[in-house]
Amino acid sequence: MKDIRIVLHLSPNLEDMLQDVPVRLDLSVPRGTTVREVLRRAGIPPLVVRSVIQGKTLLTRDSVVSRDAELSLLAPIAGG
Repeated sequence: MKDIRIVLHLSPNLEDMLQDVPVRLDLSVPRGTTVREVLRRAGIPPLVVRSVIQGKTLLTRDSVVSRDAELSLLAPIAGG
């Protein structure tokens, strides 16, 4: 199975939560990898990420990434 390139972009609030993880990560993963597995390979606990966005599409942790992609990662926002 061919590997694909995934670029992860952390939101500022997620960057604050995950200080040991770079703001931008480049990963090579097998085609068909789930978002959950991409996060694990990046060293990011999947439950810390509230939303994963590819372009204008909101992905779930179980979404499959089948081609090169840039994913934006957002953390939960507290407040009221």
